[in-house]
Amino acid sequence: MITPFKILVVRGKRVTAETLNAGGQLALVVRAGAGVNTIDVKAASARGILVSNCPGKNSIAVAELVFALVLGIDRRIPENVAALRAHQWNKKEFSKADGLYGKTLA
Repeated sequence: MITPFKILVVRGKRVTAETLNAGGQLALVVRAGAGVNTIDVKAASARGILVSNCPGKNSIAVAELVFALVLGIDRRIPENVAALRAHQWNKKEFSKADGLYGKTLA
């Protein structure tokens, strides 16, 4: 129930025309992230509801995640986890990695 609220903040939740119509006092919808593709902007505009977002606010977290995933690929962590779950330990095979030291990532 969003009827009494003036501001709606969402992350990845879809905000449909039906949701916007249910918000009797709704004046602003904010997407906590980049883009507004989960919000029915046309329906919001028709009701005079402002739509905004927060681009770049999670850029450091995204960069850190990318770095972690690159390390995971180099160290073959997904394959290692799958082998461990199958009760296999192949230290020699999973110790092989190129490493990132001295490399340029772009």
